Amino acid sequence: MNSKARSSLETCSGSPVLELETIGYEYDDLGTVTVVIKHDYYSSDNNHGRILLNSFLNALKDNHGKKYRLIIMDTGVRLLAKSSSGHGLLEVLIRSASECLVCSDSCFACGIDIDDSLSGILTVSADEIALEIINATNVLYIE
Repeated sequence: MNSKARSSLETCSGSPVLELETIGYEYDDLGTVTVVIKHDYYSSDNNHGRILLNSFLNALKDNHGKKYRLIIMDTGVRLLAKSSSGHGLLEVLIRSASECLVCSDSCFACGIDIDDSLSGILTVSADEIALEIINATNVLYIE
């Protein structure tokens, strides 16, 4: 795996600028990416934050051939509710994922009953979610 990065510190208009360049980076070098969905929005809890999250999830869906697994926790479990605007898209992503872990403690806290039509979900405790994130090598957090 060639994941060495080259960095240099330069100044631009008197301010330091850190430049990072990854050499020889290819997706295949990374293997499976773990995507952690922590909220039912991206960045801010409003309509625009939900639009941003849907844009990201659509981009993930459209990246055919890239292996990913999902971890859904905290208020992200609200996306599993049939009433959620992101429910249909999340259903497609779950079916395409190599694995989908959902935090049972988050479901309880948010009052979410997982839709029976969503197959491929493994419900696990917050402790198990924490261990999965700690042991994952390539993690992408959606916050």
